[in-house]
Amino acid sequence: MLAGMTMAGCLDQIGPGAVTVPPPEGGGEQIELAANEQRLFIGPERRTCQGFIEQQCLQVRESLSDPWGNFYSEIEGLVPVNGVSYEVIVEVTEIPNPPADASSRRYQLVEIVTSVPAE
Repeated sequence: MLAGMTMAGCLDQIGPGAVTVPPPEGGGEQIELAANEQRLFIGPERRTCQGFIEQQCLQVRESLSDPWGNFYSEIEGLVPVNGVSYEVIVEVTEIPNPPADASSRRYQLVEIVTSVPAE
């Protein structure tokens, strides 16, 4: 489900109005999200990935049943600790005319829902 340099394929469907996101498989709570917000699950380690240049990418998925995918952007306000998994809410903002080697979206931390040390 992850596409391009970011999660563009996942986030293209964000539209006007708030949405209710069901709890993740295995528990949790329903979360009310604004139209420009996204729930993301972040894995406990970065992995080497190749975008415009080789870099260390967060491992991200939108639900617990999705496969992990490379997240080439950063999430402003989040300093992930190696060995800790996160469930976060981010605000997604479109960037008009981004550089060719940059994301067309800005991701900013709204809330850390959970943070759990990896087992």
